[in-house]
Amino acid sequence: MKCYRRVVSLPIPHSYTDNLAHKFAAGKDDILRPFKRTNKPILIITNTLKGDITGVQTVMNAVLKELDGFGVNYIIIHPDDVPGPNRAIDVGVKIAFKYFKQKEIDKLVKEYDPIAIHIVNELFMSNCVRFYCKKNKIPFTTAYHTSWPEAANRAIGIPISWGEAFMRFFHAPAAGVMVPSKSVKERVLNMGFDESKVRIWSHGVNTDFFRPRDRADFVPEVREIFESGKGPYMLHVGRVSAEKNIEVFLSSNVKGTKIVVGDGPGLGSLKSRYKNNKSILFLGARNGEELAQLYSGADVFVFPSKVETYGLVQLEALSSGTPVAAFPAEGPKNVLNSKVGAMDGNLDVAIEKALKLDSADAREYSLNYCWKKTTLEFLSFLELLH
Repeated sequence: MKCYRRVVSLPIPHSYTDNLAHKFAAGKDDILRPFKRTNKPILIITNTLKGDITGVQTVMNAVLKELDGFGVNYIIIHPDDVPGPNRAIDVGVKIAFKYFKQKEIDKLVKEYDPIAIHIVNELFMSNCVRFYCKKNKIPFTTAYHTSWPEAANRAIGIPISWGEAFMRFFHAPAAGVMVPSKSVKERVLNMGFDESKVRIWSHGVNTDFFRPRDRADFVPEVREIFESGKGPYMLHVGRVSAEKNIEVFLSSNVKGTKIVVGDGPGLGSLKSRYKNNKSILFLGARNGEELAQLYSGADVFVFPSKVETYGLVQLEALSSGTPVAAFPAEGPKNVLNSKVGAMDGNLDVAIEKALKLDSADAREYSLNYCWKKTTLEFLSFLELLH
């Protein structure tokens, strides 16, 4: 079988990533001290339903795991935790319609007396908490994870200027707004955000789990994919929806096997459209070892989205030793450099270039991203109430 890139045979030892985390966490004790002193929880509000697999939820799950390791107390409230039926619409990401009554928020705040309040994403339930905090002059922080103006415009035709106006309205009362990169900071400043409040909050990847692996060690189902098809193996992982631009990847002229991992509202129509194309595989949602092996087994990871602000899956691919091909859009620009990814206005050209990149470079680059660093940044950016 033709080899399209050099495979890294050994993962980086744990001690390397541990030392890297310590390097980034030089001021860890100072950051953790107020949280350890009071042991009062951080109150975290998310508009994401439990069980939804999104980049935002992946980031928060990783941060919560690190908070547990640091011994920092927190309470996270999902729409599922609030009385009443769960209703949601899908515009590429699920938006939960859940009204959080002011008296219920008041009871929650008084009962737990949080050390800080953080709102993960915008709309509905999150907006109820935002309104409560603003009304009662309680400082809180927010995060801008998703390029909502562009996503809403693409999904349901809402003018971008309307989306920008809502983003300004939602985030304006916050004491701080966390964004994942310098370019996203520039984007929100162009929307009219207060520069003094915007803080760059980098993201991370679990480099111990997402690592290069030998295809011979894959579980039979995954090994069969890479033994029965024709290379190069091109992988996409993510929610299958319109704003992900997956069809551009599937219609690529680069010969080989295209693998789509993920679920979502667009999966049925894509499977129907490409049902006679044996070189395209739709695997549905995968996680755990299967997902890690798919990342590692691929020759290139293809990220066709033009509206995402970051794209955590790119880091997961790089950590697995798999270079990335993408359009020169905001998300890829925030993650990639020319040694680990290829960006081009023609996705075919980007794929061909990425196939020539060295997987060892991709793996080494990913080690600069650490969830402990991300979590300490998160804690340092919170507005403390005590």
